[in-house]
Amino acid sequence: MARLLANGQLALLGSQNGIPGVPDYGSVGVWNFATNSLVLYGDHFLNPSAQQNCVSNIRAFTLTGDRTRIVMGGVGANVDICTLDPATGQEMATQSGSGNFHFILATPDGNSLLIPSSNNSTGTIRVFNARNLTLTSTFAIAGDISSSATMMVSPDSKTIYMASAAN
Repeated sequence: MARLLANGQLALLGSQNGIPGVPDYGSVGVWNFATNSLVLYGDHFLNPSAQQNCVSNIRAFTLTGDRTRIVMGGVGANVDICTLDPATGQEMATQSGSGNFHFILATPDGNSLLIPSSNNSTGTIRVFNARNLTLTSTFAIAGDISSSATMMVSPDSKTIYMASAAN
């Protein structure tokens, strides 16, 4: 999977970790077209030449709405949401409190990251500030938040649209 950053570099999701069929990935690369160079971020145990990454089992991979930071969500770690500024290499990480989530949605205005959660009998969306990863709000939803669901945000960042595979 690849995402085009605002500065023209390409964010690349690395190879799958060792368990076939489990959607966890071990690294992220940033390719600079101008210099034809690649900076790899990942687990030093799996790739000793990689810069350390704040999430080792990457399940969700996207960019902030302004496309300046890489956003990763992981499982089985002390932190499960992380942003990486490819221009500086600076990482920011936190616990989302969302349990086993499958995707992160960035709002087009670049201000928020939406993370679905199903830790209880109803689904919820946890909203984080995209710049400092602080939790700004949580609200209940009636839609499907499984790995087969689709979630989009309107261009003005005010409406969430959701669909499930059954629809």
